[in-house]
Amino acid sequence: MQALTFLIDRDWVTEEKEVRQVALSRGPITVEKVRYRITDRGVEHFEGQSKFAAGKGEGINITIEQSTVAALNLGDMIGNIQMVVRNLHDAGSGELAELLKALIERVASTEELGDQRRDVIESLTEIGEQATLAEHQRRPGVVKSLLKSVGNVVGHVANLAQIWSTVASMTARHFGLQ
Repeated sequence: MQALTFLIDRDWVTEEKEVRQVALSRGPITVEKVRYRITDRGVEHFEGQSKFAAGKGEGINITIEQSTVAALNLGDMIGNIQMVVRNLHDAGSGELAELLKALIERVASTEELGDQRRDVIESLTEIGEQATLAEHQRRPGVVKSLLKSVGNVVGHVANLAQIWSTVASMTARHFGLQ
């Protein structure tokens, strides 16, 4: 039931109730039939955005100059990143969404991080996912740990330090962390 509530809260699934009267020998009774249907937004989340839908421009653009792209392979994560960015926009946190997206794109193209890029991107995506949850569902301890971990990796990289500082402080404010 928790999973169903989660899907309904995010408008990925809708509940349809059908109420009707049924005549029995002892008298009429009211019968309620409940169905759950996936919404367009739910289809986009699970199947990917339609070629026919107008996007909001939250696509992830990763360009890696003179590198071996195969070493990073973010194909399985791009959908999650795009969903987080879209959900943050929908939740009214557009500035945080754009900063996370920009940082993820920059991390992906920073060869200096090597194999740590994937871990950092996964951590940033999880931070974004936590930010889209209702306040009572968030796990601030996890977010605090992820912020520290990401900061230890990207805080010393020249092309990431400034944007990281902005993302870290905005995220801390979003979660009420010090």
